[in-house]
Amino acid sequence: MQLQQSADESIRSGLPEGLTAVKVLKQSGCSTYRRELRSMFLLRHANLVRLLGFCNQDTGQAFRALVYEYMGKKSLDIYIFGDKVQRATLGWLRRLNIIYEIAEGMKYMHVGSGVQMIHRDLKPHNILLDDNWTPKISDFGLAMLFSPDEAKQHTQLIALQGYTAPECFSSSDVTPKSDVYSFGVVLLEIITGRQNEISQRLLPHVWNFWDNHRSHCPNHGPGCTLELLDRDVPRPDEESLRRLQICVTVGLLCVQDSRDDRPDMPAVVDMLKSQDLPRINPSRQTLHGMEVGESSGTTATEDLP
Repeated sequence: MQLQQSADESIRSGLPEGLTAVKVLKQSGCSTYRRELRSMFLLRHANLVRLLGFCNQDTGQAFRALVYEYMGKKSLDIYIFGDKVQRATLGWLRRLNIIYEIAEGMKYMHVGSGVQMIHRDLKPHNILLDDNWTPKISDFGLAMLFSPDEAKQHTQLIALQGYTAPECFSSSDVTPKSDVYSFGVVLLEIITGRQNEISQRLLPHVWNFWDNHRSHCPNHGPGCTLELLDRDVPRPDEESLRRLQICVTVGLLCVQDSRDDRPDMPAVVDMLKSQDLPRINPSRQTLHGMEVGESSGTTATEDLP
């Protein structure tokens, strides 16, 4: 049974010893196969999808495949961008846990594995959920060990979506802070249920709401956070709402224009675990050179539908 297909690969379920996901790459996906295989051999974490085996046959017709653990709930985007029933399935406590665990997985990739790995393609579609709703980062076909020279060679592969950091457009320079930006976008999408997309409209929408309520909501209180939440999900309890307040501020810090103004992933994890709001206030994103709203004729300050 085919589960999903893209330009370079198809993914099928198999049943050798329990259900697995087999990612079969077409001939044009040779470099993707090598990069993903190398990454998965170097990484092992509870919040990264687990590689179980691989096949590399070069004789006759080339055949390359990666065998992964099967993730029964499929991808995160189904539940944060889907219909009302799917969105409501992912309640606030579950969403908070998913945010925390994605952050732990990214922290491991950047500083915890003994090598500094950059994912370069973090988005909800590449975050898979197992039967217990544990998130696992997947699709390491663009991942790489951190090397500025190598990063510049491949940036154009990823600079066409709403999760790419500004420096990737202006200087083609990818660092771990580029992943932090992508994580911030994903975090805000999980909370709002709205997709950033290439138009980049979500980020100024959240920041404007956050900034405009400063005079009305001391410490960015519950009122302004409630207004940002996905309305298809039942209202959170007070403790969850407090955690969501912290998440909104952390998400905005992660998507700062300058990578020097973004926290690294260890700092992100610490802030998410804290009981207090971050002491640093985020600045407004300029999104310079990122074509905000151009395709739809809208501006970044307009409200989202």
